[in-house]
Amino acid sequence: MRKPCDNTWVLIGVLILLICHACPGAASTGTGELNHEPKTVPLDFKPVPVAPLRMARPGAGWRRAKRTELKGAPGHGRAAIQLYVNPHSEMVAETHAFLEDAKGCYDLGTVSCFGGAEVRKTHRPGANTQWEISGTMGAACDCLVIIQFDRKKNRWVRLLREEANNTEQVDLDGDGQKEIVGYFGVGGDVVIYRWNRDHFESVDIAQALRCDRADIVQRGKDWLVKSDGTVGARPRVRYFRYAKDNLVAAPQVRQSP
Repeated sequence: MRKPCDNTWVLIGVLILLICHACPGAASTGTGELNHEPKTVPLDFKPVPVAPLRMARPGAGWRRAKRTELKGAPGHGRAAIQLYVNPHSEMVAETHAFLEDAKGCYDLGTVSCFGGAEVRKTHRPGANTQWEISGTMGAACDCLVIIQFDRKKNRWVRLLREEANNTEQVDLDGDGQKEIVGYFGVGGDVVIYRWNRDHFESVDIAQALRCDRADIVQRGKDWLVKSDGTVGARPRVRYFRYAKDNLVAAPQVRQSP
């Protein structure tokens, strides 16, 4: 005959198993990381569409503010980027960029709402010479347009147009090539653009990490991807190193006081 205390020990054992299964802290390691959190997160880069430039001319009464010759530009003879201010706009100094060559005039769109924009000549691996036009669209909004001449199709194309709270170019993985980083919101999200032979590719970091917020932070000479969100009901901050097609978990970084 089974003694009454035998059933008691069986019930206690079942209760212990149920408690361990229901408690999220039981799955944690001594470092505070959850066992199911991935050490490597793949990045699904999507191609940024390449678009031919549309022919257009400045509107009536628009004032030319700046002309930049594109020295050594391929294509239809001499080329220049001209900035025009739209006097009819409600903006302080809405500025449009136009590309002009021997064949015609092409609209690059609005590049600033406060007047002025910078034009830079750039080179990327395997690509023709590119030109970047950058301006300020608002108190916390940058605009970046990148164009080049497509020799195969004999036309000018836009490779990228980005409007973000802040845009910078940094070498995230130390390979000597700078990625373009667009920041959206105050510590809200980050989009990384990389060059791939003849086009740009982009990836949304918050989506890739499935977190509430993402950011790029610098620690010494290293650039780290910071994810900020919650795991269950707990706040959770993690750091990753950008490694081409992946984000690789990095050691926890001591927060500044």
